[in-house]
Amino acid sequence: MASKRSTTRRPNGAAGSGRERAKQNPKRLTPVRTIDDVLQSDEFREHALFPLLQSSHYFASLVDSRSLLKFDQADPATLERVHAMASALKAALQWFTTDERKPPEFVKAARAYLAKGPQLELVDLGPPPTPGRVQHFHTGIVAPRKGAMTEEGRLAGLLGIRRSVTRMLMQAERGEFEEHPRLFRMMRAGELSPRQLRDRHPHGILPQRLAAHLYLAFIAPGSPCTELLRGTNMDPDLDPLRIGDVVANELLDADVWADTERARRSRCERLAERLIREALKAIGAVVDKHLFRDRRG
Repeated sequence: MASKRSTTRRPNGAAGSGRERAKQNPKRLTPVRTIDDVLQSDEFREHALFPLLQSSHYFASLVDSRSLLKFDQADPATLERVHAMASALKAALQWFTTDERKPPEFVKAARAYLAKGPQLELVDLGPPPTPGRVQHFHTGIVAPRKGAMTEEGRLAGLLGIRRSVTRMLMQAERGEFEEHPRLFRMMRAGELSPRQLRDRHPHGILPQRLAAHLYLAFIAPGSPCTELLRGTNMDPDLDPLRIGDVVANELLDADVWADTERARRSRCERLAERLIREALKAIGAVVDKHLFRDRRG
């Protein structure tokens, strides 16, 4: 919930100026920018424009005349799939960099495709060749921001995250609750390198998988946690590790085993709520103890 703002007028240069407020709240030191500013920045060129250009070139090289020098004849279905991807990437790059008109039909088709498909399902691409890069994404629409989320929407979103975390906990084996948190602690203490851990567990250990899932759920477009995280100094390199720390602690103390599946699911749901609550706290959010309660009415 957004905090109430004072309407009291202050003279110029008083403690209410932007510079003074920034000193009082160091988490808001980053200057406010518009999207237009970002699009003109080196940051955008490095992280978005040129990676898109390189991907477009690479996919094209798999199917255009250059491929004749590299590969034997491909399976027609594979060739069509890669050619479609190459065309989609080049069309996106060409439209975005050379055409300022409204989005063309293929963009509308892409939005429809995302809207009709599964929503917020986690897709794991496997360990990245360069350690530290994001290896997951969520399926579904890219939701544009539309202001504050309703209480009903916030609660529904949180329950959705709880369901996905509960499912991951239900699928985990007993050894993952006991061995994996210790391995994560060893990695954080420097007793085990990330490469050694990846060699032993190529798909990641349970604290890593849960931390990555939670972090992406928190920052996803339309996330119910947006308001909670507003103004926090989030760090995409450190935050998943901070979340992993609290996840490992909770897993070691957890008792999710029961005689019936229903009782076990109930325990996993309660653990999922604790994981979400503690993970938000770990990255700077102020979390109400009634986070999962319907506070309408």
